Amino acid sequence: MFRSIFTTILFLLGAAAFGACASSGDPDANSTSSSSSTSSGTGGAGGTSGSGGTGGTGGAGGSGGAGALFKAPASYVVGADLSPPLWLAGGDLDGDGATDIVTANSQQDNTYTILRGKGDGTFGPPETFPVAMNMNTILLFSVAIGDLSGDGKADIALSHLGTVSVLVNQGDGTFPPQSMSASYEALGQGMHLVVRDVNADGLEDLIVPGQSGIGVHVLLGKPDGTLATAITSPAGTAPISIATADFDGNGSLDLAVAAYDDVRILLGQGDGMFAAAIGYPAGKLARAVATGDFNGDGHIDLVAANAESNDMSVLLGKGDGTFQAAVHHPSGGAPMAIGVADFDGDGHADVAVENFTTSDLSLFLGNGDGTFQPLQKLALGLSPNGLIIDDFDKNGRPDIAVANHQDRDVLVLLNAGP
Repeated sequence: MFRSIFTTILFLLGAAAFGACASSGDPDANSTSSSSSTSSGTGGAGGTSGSGGTGGTGGAGGSGGAGALFKAPASYVVGADLSPPLWLAGGDLDGDGATDIVTANSQQDNTYTILRGKGDGTFGPPETFPVAMNMNTILLFSVAIGDLSGDGKADIALSHLGTVSVLVNQGDGTFPPQSMSASYEALGQGMHLVVRDVNADGLEDLIVPGQSGIGVHVLLGKPDGTLATAITSPAGTAPISIATADFDGNGSLDLAVAAYDDVRILLGQGDGMFAAAIGYPAGKLARAVATGDFNGDGHIDLVAANAESNDMSVLLGKGDGTFQAAVHHPSGGAPMAIGVADFDGDGHADVAVENFTTSDLSLFLGNGDGTFQPLQKLALGLSPNGLIIDDFDKNGRPDIAVANHQDRDVLVLLNAGP
């Protein structure tokens, strides 16, 4: 019974409902979370600037261990009381060379918020804009950033229960109202949109986790700046997170999909189509997946965050599109997002796992042979649900930003390395 309720909350209602009932006490080209870093002014028309702090010092961190790897975090209030953040993405919206952050905010109201990066690790005041609520946009699940219109500017994609909205950059980092933007049918409930060039035609495409039993949708970019009708590939029960890489070394983009208790591998055919999914047991309720080379053999490996078994699993790649059995590492309460980067600068891939119910970040520092140092923890805000890794202060070290659902803020943790 618990599993059925837990699954329904996480996959059908999203983190908004989960946050309301479980407040006790995480990644690809658009820097979205379950993506990895090895792997993510003026407001636009149709919205009003949001209110909130512009970088107050947070209370996370600590001395030694994980706290020593990051500076004291800064908090940026986003959304509103009725629309706390569910997910976030990073990208350069205004072409100034600094990474900006966009959050998807949803509960009773739907909004999105832009935090414009200054390039020094700080961000400007939040700019919050409405998202229309109708039968196709009744829920707002996720956000991604990428050049979906083919004009060289970063656009914003927002995923709803039945559609995806694409807000085209006006060339200066502003956007038209969501209600006046293009909308594409893609029955989905996943938290992780991915922007990639799936068919190697030089145009970026959009990948959307579909509803349970439907699969993964690929909307190919067209030369006229629009997206084609979705191509759907079966991907098992409750697909929710997607990571991309060339797992079999044939030059085509492949997908790894977190789907219930499995990570499912869909090998690409180079044209937007994929071979039948092959499942690998990952852990109970796999919620997010990311890629990296953890044993230094040149093959792409996988890590998954498992929300019910409260652990992180590692699946070492063989280089031919197949993977070894998962090895499990306890993480924290209900891991929701995962990312990969070399946080300590030793040349080995590390893993960051965001834990929803324990409101903390688990850091697994890699040894370079597929094993990890003892777990380190870093406190976050209440109910974190979304993680991106990027170099926000442009010092060459990976930083972290998380969306705290219950605290209604984005917490930015800058790497303390030289």
